[in-house]
Amino acid sequence: MDYLGKEYKNEVEKHKFWINLKRAYDYFEATHKTLPVMYDEKGNYAF
Repeated sequence: MDYLGKEYKNEVEKHKFWINLKRAYDYFEATHKTLPVMYDEKGNYAF
């Protein structure tokens, strides 16, 4: 995330997207299970 933050420091929407995905990535790394993938009315992933 540090690299992405530096490379795309002015792109707030990308930061929000990556942070959202990181929650699912961290869960997978800890449990080796995938979460059900859904999305909300704004198109954001909801885990």
